[in-house]
Amino acid sequence: MILVMEPDARQKDHRKGKRLSWREAKISLAHTKGCRTPIHGGAIEGGVEAAGRQVANGVRGSTLPVMQPLTK
Repeated sequence: MILVMEPDARQKDHRKGKRLSWREAKISLAHTKGCRTPIHGGAIEGGVEAAGRQVANGVRGSTLPVMQPLTK
């Protein structure tokens, strides 16, 4: 979870009247077996579908076939 601060535009001093809220961060990490250079990404916006696309794009960037199941 990431703390987000939104200043109140009506206030002259933006430190006053601010609104705090928590947002969910979606992070992903992928790398080719034996490779020491991981591909990573992160996003705050979007839901489950956006997080899935982010993981798929990371896998594509690491040269793993997208349909190949990832194993430990």
